[in-house]
Amino acid sequence: NGAHVGGDVYEFDVGPGSAEAKFKEDSMLTLGKIGHPGMPLQHAGRLLRPGSPAYTGNTDLLTRPLWSVLEARLLAYDRVH
Repeated sequence: NGAHVGGDVYEFDVGPGSAEAKFKEDSMLTLGKIGHPGMPLQHAGRLLRPGSPAYTGNTDLLTRPLWSVLEARLLAYDRVH
């Protein structure tokens, strides 16, 4: 579940029972989706929903694995809320 906060910043939920929410300083952050194993390995173009607005950027990016075209940074983490 994600919500656009502003600019290039989005806020995502972490499930209360998630065992994947372990972070170390200077470590890599990977985005995934429950029930969608292998998501970071799929081509970005295959993850777009039918009827989504057309992507007007570099279409070569749509043929690459998601992990290679998406950058994620953890700005804050709150396990309680």
